[in-house]
Amino acid sequence: MTVLPRRLRARGGGAGPRLRPPRRLAPLALALVALASAACTETLDTSAACPALCPNQDVTLRDTTIDAVVLDTTLSNFPAKGAEDVLLVASHGAALDTRAVLRFDTLPRTFNRSATEINVPITSLTTARVRFSVDTGGSVLSAPVTVSLYDVDTPELDPTDAASLALFTEDRLLGSRTLASKAEIGDTLRVSLDPAKVGAKVSGGQRLRLGVRVSSAAPVELRLIATTTSAPGSAPVLTVDPTDSTDAVVPLATGTSSAASAASPTLQFNARDYLLVAAGQQPVPSDALVVGGLPARRVYMRFDIPAALLDSATIVRASLLLTQRPSAGVNPTTGVPLVPMISLAGRDITDLARAALVVAGPETIAGLASVTLNPGEQGLRIVELASIIPGWRSDIYDVNPRAIVLRVGGEGFVPGELRFYSTEATDPTVRPRLRINYVPRVTFGVP
Repeated sequence: MTVLPRRLRARGGGAGPRLRPPRRLAPLALALVALASAACTETLDTSAACPALCPNQDVTLRDTTIDAVVLDTTLSNFPAKGAEDVLLVASHGAALDTRAVLRFDTLPRTFNRSATEINVPITSLTTARVRFSVDTGGSVLSAPVTVSLYDVDTPELDPTDAASLALFTEDRLLGSRTLASKAEIGDTLRVSLDPAKVGAKVSGGQRLRLGVRVSSAAPVELRLIATTTSAPGSAPVLTVDPTDSTDAVVPLATGTSSAASAASPTLQFNARDYLLVAAGQQPVPSDALVVGGLPARRVYMRFDIPAALLDSATIVRASLLLTQRPSAGVNPTTGVPLVPMISLAGRDITDLARAALVVAGPETIAGLASVTLNPGEQGLRIVELASIIPGWRSDIYDVNPRAIVLRVGGEGFVPGELRFYSTEATDPTVRPRLRINYVPRVTFGVP
């Protein structure tokens, strides 16, 4: 993954003890859930007394806004290449152009003509086609769209994205299909391929690598279910029908496969199909934080909170204040969920891209919730963090930095991106800040 330049202010960082094995992550998440369940969650913006907050107590509530963010940076390429559950093949003109690559590195070379004629070499094909499962609910199609499949195989076993993109040319076109509407797709899309060209690869013991592209007079987004999906039977499938005079042979179906070398079985599996971004990702200004887009980005933020607040006060509410800036990307008026997550990575994980993967989000931590924002808008935005900050005084954080990660909902297949000012902003009033409502030195219960 690519990590964009980091911004670290003078009071941040510092080495700490090494992280214990991952089994400690689960107790941390459970502790945060308990804190979230036990905390008072009144909405407080003043320092007036509020006995109704916690019964039989006459307490003074205070609030403070501090520059607590000591590190904030934008991280790129989430999910990892090939780890997408959905391949968003889209066309928004120059604003966004994404394509997909499907690898069929192992093709059937023989078939059984009958019970006695088995393992007959395939010399030619009658038909060849690819079947996709489609998320029609999330796909955008307002005008006729053409789905085109290209031969993007190269001599290299694992070519660069640029090398693959250069092969989306007319002379390498293997097949296409024009769809008038979503209704014509249903939940399954089939595109026929040139049987002579595919048959030559089969009989020659070659591999087949397909590039998928969409084109339309209007913006189009086609969500194709990827190989990594957990839904059985939803991954892309290539079907070939060997030429046979009896016409009694059942077509042969084969799934995606990759012969490209990989460091682990997981990476080997992920290489079967993946997304290519031909156009659309905009650079990140030095004073900006960017979440979402394609390839998707995340934001990592580390905090330094005064010990007096963490150890000598009861935190009632904590809010991250972000100033949104307009994004010039696609779908500026379509809401994108901004999802806060707590980082569980230890100090010994110095690669922030890795640290941004070791997280717990709203599905695990009670009190955390996403905030839906429109990419084209601007202004002050509030992300509630009260359910996690009180837990930062726990001893377990001796080995874990006090950090959060921001991502978007639908990461990797929602093209909208959200932009905010960073700690490098010239105007200090638009930098990320932390607003905390707290009760100083109060012990609840019977004296």
